Amino acid sequence: MTNRLQELLAKVKLLEQELLIELQKKEEEYFYEIQDKKVLFQQEVKENL
Repeated sequence: MTNRLQELLAKVKLLEQELLIELQKKEEEYFYEIQDKKVLFQQEVKENL
């Protein structure tokens, strides 16, 4: 693989990690999680609907 492609791949991996961190923050903020392409809300949220 060329040097440029390696650099781009490294950047993509870093961005993917940053995206996962931000998603986790939102999951905690809004009391949900994503599992198997489904959004699951915590019990507290369900009780307040």
